[in-house]
Amino acid sequence: MSSPAGSATDRYWKQQFEFLLVEPVVWALDADSLMRSFDIIAQVAESDLAEKVRQMTTNVQSPATYVPEIGRNALMLGALAVEVLLKGIALTNQSVATSVKAKDRQTTKRLLSHNIRDIAQLAGVQLTAPEAGLCERLETFLVWAGRYSIPKSHTEMMPRPLVMGGIAPPNIYSSADFQAVRSLTSRLRLLLPAVS
Repeated sequence: MSSPAGSATDRYWKQQFEFLLVEPVVWALDADSLMRSFDIIAQVAESDLAEKVRQMTTNVQSPATYVPEIGRNALMLGALAVEVLLKGIALTNQSVATSVKAKDRQTTKRLLSHNIRDIAQLAGVQLTAPEAGLCERLETFLVWAGRYSIPKSHTEMMPRPLVMGGIAPPNIYSSADFQAVRSLTSRLRLLLPAVS
């Protein structure tokens, strides 16, 4: 059930929304939750991978047990954490916050997108080349590869040139990506207010 536009209830929730949208500490709190969730699932994914490697490198014949792959889900949460951190950092810039409060469509559209590298630019965060490459890969997990088996179009599955060079399918990741996400989120988190 919704309240009619202009009602006291509607005005209250609109005011809450507008306050929360531009408050960096709100984004910091969300990022902390996402970072924790990412780390929990990433640890299990890393353990699963280590066990597969152990079984392949030792000639232990154990019955094959189906274990659902969760690395992609971990990277989706890591991508969300990076995205939310960057949005919070962008909102610490008074000109960005003022533009969003004034409902500037271009700034608000950039802020509320899933284009992590563009949000980093909006936030004034300089990404290293490896971080930019990581963010490029994370965008794929954020948009579809961490949630669905397939994207909306076959072209999103096709191998493409990567920022760091080479050509690869966009939904491929390595175990090193988990630590790269941890390093990037740790660096970005320092740019937002501490929460006690």
